[in-house]
Amino acid sequence: MSCVSFSGLKTRINEHCDFSDVILLLSFILVGGFNDYLACLISAVLLFFLIFKILKQKSFQIRLNLLTVSVFAVVGFYALTMLWAIDTGMAFIGFLRFLPLAVYVILLAQPQKKKKIFEILPYFVAVITLISVLASLVPPLKSMFLVSERLAGFFQYPNTFALLLLVCELLLLKKTRFKWLDFITLAVLIGGLLYTGSRTAFILFLVSNFFMVLTNASKKMRILIFSVSAVVVLAVTLIAFLGPDGNVLSRYLKIGLTQSTFIGRLLYIFDSLPLLLKYPFGMGYMGYQFVQGSIQTGVYNVSYVHNDFLQLALDVGVIPAVMFFAAVVRFFFKKHVNIAEKIIVATISLHSMFDFNLQFVGMFLLFLLFLDDQDGKIVTVNNVKSAKMLAFVFAVINVYMCVALALSQFTAYETSDALYPYNTRNKLLLLEQQTDIAAANDIANEILEQNTHYYAPYSIKAKYCYSKGDFRGVIENKNASLSRIRFRYTELREYGVMLVNGIMAYEQMGDTSSAKVLKDELLSLKAGMEASEQYISKFGSMINEKPITTLPNDILDYIEKITKETGDLN
Repeated sequence: MSCVSFSGLKTRINEHCDFSDVILLLSFILVGGFNDYLACLISAVLLFFLIFKILKQKSFQIRLNLLTVSVFAVVGFYALTMLWAIDTGMAFIGFLRFLPLAVYVILLAQPQKKKKIFEILPYFVAVITLISVLASLVPPLKSMFLVSERLAGFFQYPNTFALLLLVCELLLLKKTRFKWLDFITLAVLIGGLLYTGSRTAFILFLVSNFFMVLTNASKKMRILIFSVSAVVVLAVTLIAFLGPDGNVLSRYLKIGLTQSTFIGRLLYIFDSLPLLLKYPFGMGYMGYQFVQGSIQTGVYNVSYVHNDFLQLALDVGVIPAVMFFAAVVRFFFKKHVNIAEKIIVATISLHSMFDFNLQFVGMFLLFLLFLDDQDGKIVTVNNVKSAKMLAFVFAVINVYMCVALALSQFTAYETSDALYPYNTRNKLLLLEQQTDIAAANDIANEILEQNTHYYAPYSIKAKYCYSKGDFRGVIENKNASLSRIRFRYTELREYGVMLVNGIMAYEQMGDTSSAKVLKDELLSLKAGMEASEQYISKFGSMINEKPITTLPNDILDYIEKITKETGDLN
């Protein structure tokens, strides 16, 4: 591709991109399609484009291969999990969120300019990287583009943005000749990658560039790649050692298998494996987050397991996840696929085993674009009336849900709840801002109608019972809450305070029998916290945040006092 100026980027896009490619590019400036409402927006636009294609061609094509079948299986099971999901309302959102994958693989089978987008992608991403850096210098915009002083770009997440930069750098290195703009683009991409502070991406940068050196046919390009890698390593080392304390590059000196971040990734993975046996057909979208507290063996609170292939298995079940993983593995054994694309797919796959890149719909679509090798039998569907109607219905649903979910994203929680009252995450946000305990209790009851696995609504109900002096309800709901969140110290401490206050109130009223019930419960709480140490795994003990397994000293002093008074020194 002959590129001479950034001003020609729009013309290049028109020449080299299908409209679905333009949507992919736009997703990279729309938070990568990470937010649910943006995923619905992308889905709606792709569906309308598919309808346009069908109307224009009077038919549409489907490519039958393992990749297509596995993607259909993944999306189909996101829909089916609504029948048994941890949270049915969230499972429906998950289906809409990942519906673009199925639409995209259908669009990839239509006659179009195949993979021309790869020729302009590095330049496009270099431009948005420069915009991100410049925007980060503007105080009101800094928090949008920097996370802990690390470049996050339009993705607002440094690690996945780093992967996108690395993929684009590798695409650029596929070329056999470099022009001046290519050198500038390469510098921007590598500089941006280093600015993200992503240690996994940095390691993969060195490994993938090494293999690009081995496989590039051009001797000049091999020398260039080796030289660039050497300069990068030298620059990182010097700046990390000689630069100001706490600079982003100093993170690269802390690469190691004992780092808390890496151990945390292993902890999430190993904790979640038993869930595959308990829920072999998946838990539905966000199911993992809701059951996480009851199975964790360390202190953490994450939405995703930080392994995209495992996350698929947790969401939609083992069978679709294995099918998709098999499609990825099969890609490496295809002789007609060039080695550079195999290196890129391997890089994305390896990075995704320690992060949640594929939760960014734009990155998932890009991954599918690389995996689509134009292989498989093409089936032409001529009876398109039903297909058009189905696509239109789903497009309208996505537009509606886009509005409902966007309202939640922009803090209009009550309006969002009115449009879609089954969004548990939105209801939890409503709970956080609710100051009236009775109204909060009503919201908690609504959540429990569709999700009995999360601790928060039980905790709210316990507070409501406490406000009414109903300690039977307090005990019932607090125990339900604590059984769903092992190491939530604030919950444990709060329960201890409730019990102490209840004991004192009952003793003042002369109700010794009720006071004894609460004393026994307080002793049980203390014993349960001490026994919780058995749940802490080796990985759980190696991360920075350690579980607290004892009550505060003032409550322990009170327990010692009441045990002495009753003669129970145990």
